[in-house]
Amino acid sequence: MNWINALPFFFAGLVLGILVTKLLTKKSKQQKELENDLKSAKAELDQYRQELGDHFVHSEKLMSNIIKDCKKLYTQMAKTNNELLPNVPVQDNTFTLLENENAAAKKEQKAETAQDEMTAEQPKDYSNGSSGLLSGKSSLPPQPVEEKAN
Repeated sequence: MNWINALPFFFAGLVLGILVTKLLTKKSKQQKELENDLKSAKAELDQYRQELGDHFVHSEKLMSNIIKDCKKLYTQMAKTNNELLPNVPVQDNTFTLLENENAAAKKEQKAETAQDEMTAEQPKDYSNGSSGLLSGKSSLPPQPVEEKAN
């Protein structure tokens, strides 16, 4: 009789074990798929970051070339202006005014750079010896305590 009672429980446990195993394998498959998706997304992100960095490097080179070309153009225009219009008053000469503004801007930039260099140094807020500030001893004479009259 014990075998007859144990047999249905055995089969019920077997079926339950199979169902649990199938559910767990589905979850582990989903987890592996999610991990693979995460790895591929990270790889795509790294590739995008690399491409973005390359883009900025290339853009910086192009901007540098544009600046050089603009300086050459400005120099050529100023030279041509001085050659073709030598008798133009200084206040009417556009290129002279721009050169003065550029010189002032360069002076300001040098001043800012010098100021930045000065502030970049660490302050020397330490002393060579002990000051006795934290020792509890005061260098001042003790002050008399005044008593209040009632």
